Amino acid sequence: MEIDLFNVLSFALAFAGILSPLLTTYFSRKMELRLKKLDLLHEATEVNYKIMLECFQEFVLLSGEIMINTDIGHKITKEKIIKFDVVCLNCFLFLSKGERQKFQKFRYEMKKSFGFSNPEQTTIDQLNDALKTLDFSQLGIKKEHVLFSECIDIAQSKLEEILNLRIPELRKKRTKQT
Repeated sequence: MEIDLFNVLSFALAFAGILSPLLTTYFSRKMELRLKKLDLLHEATEVNYKIMLECFQEFVLLSGEIMINTDIGHKITKEKIIKFDVVCLNCFLFLSKGERQKFQKFRYEMKKSFGFSNPEQTTIDQLNDALKTLDFSQLGIKKEHVLFSECIDIAQSKLEEILNLRIPELRKKRTKQT
């Protein structure tokens, strides 16, 4: 009986000796994987915040510049109109359906004010023709101002949302550094 108990006990210790490092390795690897996933998620979120922030900042700056230039009668270049189109479309990625419709309406109205008969299907040739015939001193833009204001309000709320999401994270970083 003593020998059986001794054999069982030594077998249990040997089994625990083999199983313990395996379990420790398994759980530590599982924890490393979770931490790696969190790091990747954090990096992706960081990149998304930067992209959103840059996108809406660029929209506010460019659309404001275009509105000011049209108000004072300065000519808008082809590159500015193309860039305005691209910036508006980039903002669509981060907007709800209703917000997207307002941005689209603003985009179309601006393109109409530049002389495009069909703002949905604008080609480079149409852009060149419109810029040749457009008299910037006679633009009297009214509807675009209202739409511009609505779009700026939306962009401002998105920027505030982005910055508010970032502030707690920045505070954590600052407290860790001190």
